[in-house]
Amino acid sequence: MIIDHIKNIQKYSYLNIPVDKIIEFIEYYNKAHLEDRRYDILGDDLFALVQSYKTIARGEGEWESHKEYIDLQYIDRGTEVMYWTLADELIVREDHTPEKDILFYENAPHKASIILEKGMFALLLTHDAHMPCCEAGKQEKMRKIVFKIKCKH
Repeated sequence: MIIDHIKNIQKYSYLNIPVDKIIEFIEYYNKAHLEDRRYDILGDDLFALVQSYKTIARGEGEWESHKEYIDLQYIDRGTEVMYWTLADELIVREDHTPEKDILFYENAPHKASIILEKGMFALLLTHDAHMPCCEAGKQEKMRKIVFKIKCKH
């Protein structure tokens, strides 16, 4: 997992992620006031999910990970806590791969937590189990773009 501010995203181009396309989409998003839905950028190789929601208590969250896609979760509005642990240390509760590329896990303690605020992003690899959308002290309205980046196997 990598946590940073979007202004620093160019520093991660060595990871072979489409940094320029992500920046272009965020600039477009800021001008166009996009609705919540999927936006294809490079077809199934890179797409964005624009989401609005209210943060939830940690006890309502779910551990998840993905096999085919890396997540880059960019916060446009609000503050949330994201919990992290290693996926291979968890017990799979529901496996929705390959049709939805998501695994849900039994509840377990976290190894780390991070507060994500406007302008920040979390880059989550396939071994990163994460529990996003959690309250940072109080329930808050959020707006996020989740970029789904297809893994090159």
